[in-house]
Amino acid sequence: IAEFWEKTYQDLFAQAKKDNSPDFKIKLFTGGAIPLGDFASTSGFFAGFALPGFFISLEGSVPLSNYVEWEVLSNVSINKFDGSEVGKYVFPYNVSAGSYYSTWFLTGLQIGSQVSNNSRLYFTADIGLLFSSYPDITFSYNDTTLIQSSQADIAAAYGIGVGFQYSDYNFSIRY
Repeated sequence: IAEFWEKTYQDLFAQAKKDNSPDFKIKLFTGGAIPLGDFASTSGFFAGFALPGFFISLEGSVPLSNYVEWEVLSNVSINKFDGSEVGKYVFPYNVSAGSYYSTWFLTGLQIGSQVSNNSRLYFTADIGLLFSSYPDITFSYNDTTLIQSSQADIAAAYGIGVGFQYSDYNFSIRY
C-alpha cells in the first residue's frame, strides 16, 4: 500500500508543468445556494426555514503540477428566511424576517485531468471558516410586536465538489 501512495504522490505532484497556462488564475462563480438538511427543514427543533438563495464566489488558484492546483476562495451566500412557514406554527402572529448571510473562507486542493485540449474534469476539497449571520425575526399581532434577534457565529467549514471546465466556462457542484 505504501508503494501505491508513493507512486500516486509522484504522479500527482512530481510532474513538470508542460503547457503555457498562467501560473495564477482568478475565477468568479455565481449560482443558486440550495439549503440542505436542518437548514432547509420546516419542522423540528433545529429547523432553519431557509429558502433557496444566491451565491457569489471568488477563487484564486496556483498550479502545483499538471494535475493539482492549490486554491483559496471566498464564498458569500444569501438565503431568505421562510417567515410564512413559521407563521403556521405561531398563529395568529404574522412573521417576517430578513435573510441568512453566510461567508466562507476556504483553502484546499483541486485535482483534475484534461479530457480534451480545452476541457478539464476536476475534484476539489477545501477547509476553512464559516461566518454566519442569522436574520432578526419579527412576530406581530394587532399592536404587539416581538423581535427575536440573533448574533453572528463562526464555525469550522469544509467544502467538496466536482466540476467540468470547458474553455473559459466552468460548471461545478459544490457542497
